[in-house]
Amino acid sequence: MLIKPFLAGSALLAALLPALAEEAAPTRLDEVIVTPNRLEDSGLRIGSAYTKIDAEEISQQQWVDTAQALGTTPGVALKESGGRGGTTMISIRGNRADHTLFLVDGVKANSAMFNDASPFLSLADTLNLESIEVVRGPQSTLYGSEAIGGTVALETRRGHGTPQSTLFFEAGSYASFREGLLSAGSLGPLDYSMHYAYDETANNRVNNDLRDHSDSLRLDYRVNTDLTVGTTLRLQSGVYQEPGSIRPQDFQNNLLHEDIETGNTILSTYADWKTTESWSQKLTLGWSEERYNAFVPNPPFNPASSFLGFPPLSPYHYLTHAANFSADWKNTLDITEHHRLVAGLDLLTQTGHDNTFAQERNTTASLYTEDQWEPLPALVLTGGVRLQHHDVWGDIVNGRATAAYWIDATQTKLHSSYGTGFKSPSFWQIYSTDPTALGNPNLNPETSRSWDAGVEQFFFEKRASLGVTAFRSSVQDQITWVLTDPTTFGGRYENVVHSDIEGMEASATFQFTAQWQARLAYSWANAKETQNGVTKRPHDYRPRHTFSAETTVALLDGKLTLGAGVQGVADRIGQDFTLYPNSDTRVEDYTVARVFGRYRVCRGFAMNARVENVLGETYASYI
Repeated sequence: MLIKPFLAGSALLAALLPALAEEAAPTRLDEVIVTPNRLEDSGLRIGSAYTKIDAEEISQQQWVDTAQALGTTPGVALKESGGRGGTTMISIRGNRADHTLFLVDGVKANSAMFNDASPFLSLADTLNLESIEVVRGPQSTLYGSEAIGGTVALETRRGHGTPQSTLFFEAGSYASFREGLLSAGSLGPLDYSMHYAYDETANNRVNNDLRDHSDSLRLDYRVNTDLTVGTTLRLQSGVYQEPGSIRPQDFQNNLLHEDIETGNTILSTYADWKTTESWSQKLTLGWSEERYNAFVPNPPFNPASSFLGFPPLSPYHYLTHAANFSADWKNTLDITEHHRLVAGLDLLTQTGHDNTFAQERNTTASLYTEDQWEPLPALVLTGGVRLQHHDVWGDIVNGRATAAYWIDATQTKLHSSYGTGFKSPSFWQIYSTDPTALGNPNLNPETSRSWDAGVEQFFFEKRASLGVTAFRSSVQDQITWVLTDPTTFGGRYENVVHSDIEGMEASATFQFTAQWQARLAYSWANAKETQNGVTKRPHDYRPRHTFSAETTVALLDGKLTLGAGVQGVADRIGQDFTLYPNSDTRVEDYTVARVFGRYRVCRGFAMNARVENVLGETYASYI
């Protein structure tokens, strides 16, 4: 994949120099985060490793895609199959992509067809988002399946204050064009926010166009001081042209001219009731729908492929449709000033089919609880358990414990966690009738055990911080495709892989002055998979090393904002499909850089500019 800049570069270093002037920097306020314990709490009291990206940072960094923002967080590796709009997944702490749970306004975005949520993430933009929370480590105790490696929670912005609207237009290289409208505010007891956007680009290859729409709406109505009801809706749909591989060894599939149509609808309705001073309830009803349609109506004739004896490609069409229906009743009890309990019931029904099998359905009913206790000042412990009954696999139990200790004298936070997780097999893995990848109705869920421990040190009244976390996990009964017929290349899915992952992640933040800030992140994840007594690294492009760095500076009394960022990955293993059996091969490392800026001309009008891949790097994060 090659993404060229649409603006010329500038002497960014020279522009940053004025920010070095001495000035008192503000004390960084403690973050409030919800996802780790399903409670609003200070980040200093959270035992799980997490990262929170708020709306201000998204706007400041000019991140267009959710995946782009996620790629800057510790422990997260981004995997994209091509240009913007191509198949997109993330790996957390060296786990497989389908070991990450995505929640959108509390509703599960992973479907039973695509456990990795790739149809959602491929088109997910950042417009009208309040926050993105990434919690690393197993979260199945509170959230269920897929949360082995971690959980990503997106929240739509809640409007407040005087209604305001923003209209934007954007153009760039490769016939890129983007336009949209955002509006948010309060109308008496009703808070609202909404957005509409259209985005298109030709990317940098022939037959690699993207056209997509996205919409969101959030309504929150304050019935009285104790009861709020609301609903959120997020829509996205698009068409992406997949031209195939550019690798010489894949020549028979080059310029495949595949069109991929995807669409996602995620609806959430809630009632939040403070029943008494010490008891609050929240009922959330959710529905998510996923549509995926890939087709090659007339595959092009490839003379080289024909000369070497490869058969001509046949017309291809693959479609899936899936939906999740959920209900979650969460209760929060403040037992004492230092003792809180979260307990609830949830029900999840998943449906799905493709053009190899008819629609299937399964249902999971769960009871979860987590106790948060502060036995000593600044020491916060949590312990939780989830009991779930699946109508196919029966009863499943998961548990988790965390600890966080704040040492005020040295401005040090110690944290650790231990937990178990699980992932249900996908409908494709169970029900597929494709002879090259037969489903297996006897599959078991994948299960995991993981721990982590870390320290975060703050300096200069929390204007700077350094953090390091070590982690280790093992995953049993991992599902993989197994060859059953070498003559026809037929195969089926089996629980035959055991995975062990160890690693560490480090991060640093700096608020040099009120106008100048920076952030760094590095992760090392060493994953090994054992199958039939053979242990080796996975060949799905999961990197051992990832790093990122971003900095922004405000100049001219805040009218001008300049910034730069860099991301890179190293030490990946892929497959060479021209050899039989397929041979694992080292994949080239890459580093990409970006610069961006914003100038506020006057109240109500600003100009933005950004250069993605400013160095013109040719790279592929996933093939």
